[in-house]
Amino acid sequence: MNSPIVHGQNQAPVRMYFEEVLSRRRYELIDEVFNPIGLAHFGNRIIRCEEGIAEMKAWRVAAPDHRATIDEVTEIGDMVHMAWTVRGTHTGPGFTVKPTGKLVVIRGRSRFRILNGKILESWSEEYRPELLRQLGVSRSKTFMFLFMLSLWSAIKGVISGLTT
Repeated sequence: MNSPIVHGQNQAPVRMYFEEVLSRRRYELIDEVFNPIGLAHFGNRIIRCEEGIAEMKAWRVAAPDHRATIDEVTEIGDMVHMAWTVRGTHTGPGFTVKPTGKLVVIRGRSRFRILNGKILESWSEEYRPELLRQLGVSRSKTFMFLFMLSLWSAIKGVISGLTT
């Protein structure tokens, strides 16, 4: 169900990301959508543009039929706020477990900062706990997985700080 509330020029790269890159696998559009120095925030994780793109492609491997839909979108200045749904069947390797054949439905919200027609920064709810719950992963394994991700993110941040 697509129900845009306000449609302005800053929505274009966000819509292209969801409708073309995520859902139609048009990876050649990535440079048109993202500022290469951009950052993505997922809960307490902060990742660079290339890491986000790798994660997006991993979704495609784990759930080849996955589709991202825009449920609601608003634009205020350089910020685009969006409610979205991603659906896919876990038939490929990924999501930290062997393929389960389960349909996964994740709903979330994201905010995107747009600069010069490209996504510079995004903030999204952390979706992994819900994803892993739907796949039948225990709470303790989910906690350990998310803890290790946070630890790895912190280590990369320290290393990055040392090299700048």
